Amino acid sequence: MKKVFISYSFTKRKDFEELHNRLKSFLEEKYNFEIYAFVFDYKDNVNDKKLMEEAFRNIDESDLVMVELSNMSVGVGIEAGYAKAKGKPIVYLHKKGTRLKEAMNGIVDKVFTYENTEDLIKQISTLKLLQG
Repeated sequence: MKKVFISYSFTKRKDFEELHNRLKSFLEEKYNFEIYAFVFDYKDNVNDKKLMEEAFRNIDESDLVMVELSNMSVGVGIEAGYAKAKGKPIVYLHKKGTRLKEAMNGIVDKVFTYENTEDLIKQISTLKLLQG
């Protein structure tokens, strides 16, 4: 089973809970992917070093990394940089009207600018990386 790692801002995670649940259901049902989003799935309360080790381990096990960067997030940037260094394909998601981070744009394989959850799911369904 293929695995998708989705990265969201930890401090803004509540803003993305509905989007994540819909995106997760879509990817699981349509493509039979296992979905892991560190900010929603990791429950242990440990130190920062252990948290990053866990995130990196899950990125290593993933076939695709999606980063949601409508809000600036150092953690998402670190995870994206790590994924790039590991040669993982990266998809950059950001809500229309938010600033595209140029540095991030330089390391990703695809950018999706979306208006709402339905729009994002429609765009993601065209992603050739998913069909492989």
